[in-house]
Amino acid sequence: MDIRTILDSRLSCVHNVRLMGISKDHHGGEILTIKWSQGTQDLATGFPHRNYSNVQARINSVGYMAMAGRPGKFYFAPYYDQSLMRFPDLDGVDHQDGRSYWGWICAERPRGFHAPSGVIPGERGRFIPDETIPVTIAVPSEFVRLCRAYKMNPEQMLRGFIGDAAGLHNLLSCPRADGYGSNGSDERQFASDWIDRAYGHSRIDLEAREAAEQKQRLRDAELEDFAGILDDFIDAGGDAGSFVQAVASLAETMAPDQPGGSH
Repeated sequence: MDIRTILDSRLSCVHNVRLMGISKDHHGGEILTIKWSQGTQDLATGFPHRNYSNVQARINSVGYMAMAGRPGKFYFAPYYDQSLMRFPDLDGVDHQDGRSYWGWICAERPRGFHAPSGVIPGERGRFIPDETIPVTIAVPSEFVRLCRAYKMNPEQMLRGFIGDAAGLHNLLSCPRADGYGSNGSDERQFASDWIDRAYGHSRIDLEAREAAEQKQRLRDAELEDFAGILDDFIDAGGDAGSFVQAVASLAETMAPDQPGGSH
């Protein structure tokens, strides 16, 4: 079977492809020699031949072939982790959210693992799971017109701003399953400056608040454990008053020295 038939018909990609060589035809076009599940094949990419060192360095690497925008144009992309392999036997659907996932194996995880469909895991099979929450807003026509001026729709524009404002990085070494990413360091800085300018007056120290909330949760858990111990003591026939008095005496002997107190 010709790999071009699969790529053109599925508008998808073919995984576990090894790039064996790069050459050019008599028109100067690029030809990739690839090895895949159906054998070895020469594939015209539809692009001019490139002889760059970074392209040549990909020879003998494993990755996937995909269609570049329209039929007749293809490209090869190596896996970031060269021990990575698609393992379709592990493909399936999450019954909780209905999302499909792909199966993979790599040197770090030889027994196999799942990743959301379309996500190519990075180093050691890592990726950031999709933890987005749905938000619906109505946007004014003026904003829609603004987006059109930049050949974008409101969702694209907002996703770009969210990625910059939150400082998100979609890296090959650890890709994001939600697809979010930043437009660049300058864009992240401008977005941060705008948020501080517009809403800085109401900003709180979120890390300090979260630390205090975590400390309170731990304290609540300790109190719950203590209450459980007391209940067990009482159920066994013990006296609550003597138990509390014993604990209070123990706490007094274990309390750290206070300034001005006895030593």
